[in-house]
Amino acid sequence: MDHFRKVIKKAKLRHIRFQDLRHTCASLLLNKNIHLKFIQEWLGHSCYQSTLRYAYLDSKSKVESGLRLDDTFRDINFV
Repeated sequence: MDHFRKVIKKAKLRHIRFQDLRHTCASLLLNKNIHLKFIQEWLGHSCYQSTLRYAYLDSKSKVESGLRLDDTFRDINFV
């Protein structure tokens, strides 16, 4: 971890934790529609619950998933 801090300081980047990179990685993969199982394995988690705490959807993905849900309801004549 000390090496990571030194690299950040030398590059004159704002302070971030190494853990923040893991969260970013998980979120980027999820937002590219990578299956959660692959993200779980990439991060080395033993269960989905851990991975779900790491990965967050961006606003574009939230809108897209809402539109897909709307399409699904329309397909089954629910709306």
